[in-house]
Amino acid sequence: MFVDVLSVKEFAKNVLLDVLPHDFDIICSHPMFGPQSAKHGWDGLYFVYENVRIGNEENRVNRCKKFLEIFEREGCKMVEMSCQEHDKYAAESQFLTHTVGRVLEMLKLESTPINTKGYESLLDLVENTSGDSFDLYYGLFMYNRNVLEMLERLDLAFEDLRKQLFGRLHEVVRKQLFGNAESRKVVQENYSKGHLNGAAALSSSSKSVRSVFKQILGFLVLVSDVGVLVHFPSCCFIMALICFLSADSHSSFPSQD
Repeated sequence: MFVDVLSVKEFAKNVLLDVLPHDFDIICSHPMFGPQSAKHGWDGLYFVYENVRIGNEENRVNRCKKFLEIFEREGCKMVEMSCQEHDKYAAESQFLTHTVGRVLEMLKLESTPINTKGYESLLDLVENTSGDSFDLYYGLFMYNRNVLEMLERLDLAFEDLRKQLFGRLHEVVRKQLFGNAESRKVVQENYSKGHLNGAAALSSSSKSVRSVFKQILGFLVLVSDVGVLVHFPSCCFIMALICFLSADSHSSFPSQD
């Protein structure tokens, strides 16, 4: 009897059927645990198997049964499943677990003084997966036809999550950038729809401010002639006043005389 305990089953099954003589019994099995996850025992852990080829003779049947009873006595949950089904499920449960664990290991996560339970689980995941060799992980990728689809789904899911985060961020930034402008637009529309008293008050206030600015500008122009206030900040301030006053078509600049 030949028994394999590889992590990938369909490929192993096809190879064994091709190379082993027909009088060899074949069991494809996979204990769903390793040295890290089973360091406290096998009780309650899954053991998946398929009796690929077992002869009809009583001694061959009993030999297969005795082998499986080894794991059953240790408390394993025995699951009889085809190799094809196993690989389909393992692409999600096993390969995804190893992938996430290795990604987290590359981030160099460390324990903190304020670990949450969730973060502790992530650290445990890194510990459980980092103990396995990269060759094992590569084997999960190379010999399971289902993992390419899983990798693509994982990549698309991460990209979709990123878009959701930045999409919401863009909306927040947009409100900060344009919220005040939109509020001013509403106020202007309200005035233009008939708030004449308010418009008149606004016009009067604007004329008063312009009058004050005219006096300041006249003084700045005078002192600039004698070289007292000729530098870049003053020029900027003067240009700002000119732009403000130019909005009033009836305004006139003070004479230098």
